[in-house]
Parts: sequence; C-alpha cells; structure tokens
Amino acid sequence: MTTPSPVAPGPASPASPPESPFRRWWSGLGRGQRLVAVVVAAVVALNVSMMGVEYAVGGGDPGGPVSSSLSTGADGMEAFADLVESFGHPVRSLTETVDPEDLPAGATVVVADPEQMSEAEAMAIIETTSRGGRLVLAGPGTAPLLEAASGAGLEPSRREPQELLSVSPDADGVAMVAGSARELAGDTGWRWHPASEAAQGAGGGGAPVRVHAVDGDDRAVLVSAPLGSGEVVALAESAVLQNQNLARADNAALALALAGGEGRTVVFVESVHGFDGKGMAAVPAAWRWTAAGLALAFLLGLWWTGSRFGPPEPEGVTQRPARMDHVRAVAAGVERAGADLTEVVEPLQRAGRRRLTETLNLAPDSSPVVIASAARHVGVAPEVVDLMVDPPADLAAALAVGEVAARQRQVTMGTPTPIPSPDLDPRSPVV
Repeated sequence: MTTPSPVAPGPASPASPPESPFRRWWSGLGRGQRLVAVVVAAVVALNVSMMGVEYAVGGGDPGGPVSSSLSTGADGMEAFADLVESFGHPVRSLTETVDPEDLPAGATVVVADPEQMSEAEAMAIIETTSRGGRLVLAGPGTAPLLEAASGAGLEPSRREPQELLSVSPDADGVAMVAGSARELAGDTGWRWHPASEAAQGAGGGGAPVRVHAVDGDDRAVLVSAPLGSGEVVALAESAVLQNQNLARADNAALALALAGGEGRTVVFVESVHGFDGKGMAAVPAAWRWTAAGLALAFLLGLWWTGSRFGPPEPEGVTQRPARMDHVRAVAAGVERAGADLTEVVEPLQRAGRRRLTETLNLAPDSSPVVIASAARHVGVAPEVVDLMVDPPADLAAALAVGEVAARQRQVTMGTPTPIPSPDLDPRSPVV
C-alpha cells in the first residue's frame, strides 16, 4: 500500500503585535460588563470634574485665594477693595504679570500674602512706587520684598496672638500711615522682628524704619520706610485687612489710610495669587485643571456614545452539521426499507468520480484501472478510489461512500478541518 503524502502546509501568517493588558482585559468582558465599566468610568470622571469645579470656585460658599481682592472668602480682601472704591479711589485688580507700564504714577500698590513673585515683578513694583507712590505689603510672605525696598533687615516671627493691637498716636508719620485707627483686631501672631532694631533703622545702612503699631509686648506689627520719593508700608498681620476682620475695631480706618490720599489709584497685585500671565496663563491653575478634567469627561462621553462595546456577537452559535450521524441514519432507514444500496449511493459515487477525474486531469469516462493508476501517483489511498468506482457490497461500504462524499464537500467549501473517518486514514488526500 502506498504511504499517503502529507498535505503541504499553507503560508505562515504574519505575526500579530502583542496584545496590551488593557485590551486583553477589555476583550475578556461581556457586553454587560463593558457597559457597567463605561458607566462607572463616566461617573468617576464626572465626580472628579465636579470636585475640581468646587475647589476652583468654592462650590456654593464664598472662596478664593488668601488675601486676594478677588476672593469673597473669610480670608480674602474683596471687602478692602470695595471699601476704598466706595470712598472714591479707583481700584484695579492686576491679574497679569506686573509691568511698570501697568502701574499708574503715584498709585498705591498692594501686595498681600504672595504665593509667587518673580524678581522682575518685584523690581517693577519697587521702581514704580519709588517715584512718588506707596507700596503696601501685608503678611509675612512679603518680607523679601520689604527687604529689597527698604534694606531694613526685618524678618517675620510668630508670637502668641493678642486680642487687640495698638497704634502709636505719637509715632512719626502715624497720621499719614494709619489715619485715625487706634486699635486693630484679628491678630494671628505675626510680627516684624526685632521691633527695637526696626525703630532704629537696623539692617546695615538701610532706610530709617518707623513703627506705627505694636502688640502688648511692643513688638512691631506695622512699619514704614521711605522708598525714593515714595514709601513702603508693611503690615505683618494681613488678617487685619481680610474680609472676616475688616469691620472689627479700627481695621476699616486703617484700610482707608493705607489707600493714600483722596482719589489715589489702588492697584491690587493678583498675579502673586496665581492669576499671572495673559491668555490661558491668566487663568488660575485650579481652573485649568478643572477644564482639563471636563475636557477628558467630554471625550470619554463621545467615545462612550460613538462606539460599540466590542465586535458584534452572533445571536447563536452555529454548530457543525452532524453529517456522519445523518448518513448513518439515512443508511439505516434505507436498509430497513430494503432499498438497493447501489441506487442510494450512486449519485454520491458519480459526483466523487467527477471530482477525482478532474483532479487527476483524466477524462470523465476513464476506466477504473486508469483512475487507480493515476491516483496512486498523487498519493490518493486506493480505498478511496475503490469506493468511488465499485458498487458498495454492504452497509459499511455505503457509509464509507457517504463519509468520503462529506469530506469532499467539506474541502470544496473551504472548511479547514476534515471530518475524521473510522475506516480511512485522515491524512489521506481527499479530492
């Protein structure tokens, strides 16, 4: 018996790129699980965005940067700006990076609790206010700017807060700096250190520093120093001017006095609170992060509504037809009916011979001997040829004819895996 030749393997398919862990996880989810995952992701994105918005604008409550004239929170200074504006002072909140051209001549420039300030901004402020203006500093964070403006060598220090701070009525220039204010409330303990040296203009050649307000232990709270033809006024305790304390004691009187003479423009430097730059840079960082979160949620929503959840899935799985079971059932029925097996399988044999002769390039009416000889040269099992040319002798032979016909049909339709035969070698070529 001739050993059948194996079927030649097809061309190797190109290697596909490795699948990412996320794609592998996503592919393993069912339609319902994908829907739940997308909904959960959308809810999380929405909540993060809402938290960002609440952080940026304070939700339904007042808020904003500390000591900002744009802040309505308890620690903001919007009330300070509104107060001096109501008394005839033009008010500007400068959100851009400070440039000398942005500061009017003779203006009062307010810098309170700065979070950031470049050297260029500091020099622009000092240069402008030294030409007849006033620089008002509030909070311990202004110490570097105070040092650059006065050279007094003052440093902030924190002490035990006191209920009231006293304004010295006989101090030099107190009327120009503190006006009619005599007591200040809202102390949180910040002082200029040391007060005794400050009164003497300490700091190694710095400008003479005047003390206008002290605590109960005579530690300096409010000081001033000349700055060219202008002056610098430094309040260590910025809480005195904040919204929550402006109406207490003589704090409002101090705020009006710090604004300067009647009609003087008051400029609040807001770039130090994150409102720096132009265009997008003028937007606070918290607002930019919030906008980025909203944009991400929007894109996620577009993807969610615009794409399906994976490839379409069939309604039902198409099972392979049970051909052998069908052939056996038909054969059994034929046998019970007493029909001639030759007549039953003759159409299958005729079709099989036609396919076989076409494959072997033989005439359709070639003799069995010619067909067997040609088939042997291409490795077709002799048993297959016998089934196609000889009438079946019994039911088993008829079943074998049906099985070969089923295998031929499967190969013709392009099904990759042939149906194995209990009687034939599955490696035998089927033609």
